[in-house]
Amino acid sequence: MGKPVYTVEAEPDGRWWSLQCVQVPAAISQVAELNQAAETIREAIAWIEGIDPGSFDVELIEKGAGGS
Repeated sequence: MGKPVYTVEAEPDGRWWSLQCVQVPAAISQVAELNQAAETIREAIAWIEGIDPGSFDVELIEKGAGGS
């Protein structure tokens, strides 16, 4: 059985990317570069859910600016 997967929406917000987890709406963050998103939001999800950051995977979905 694989790890649970949390879906994260990344939306451009000026010079930043705003991040929000679909399953854990309180897990929000912001990054300057999209390649920082998975690690940054992983920490937020783990903290809010009280779980190990390595115990799940993150699926990133780009919205706006070329995404859906």
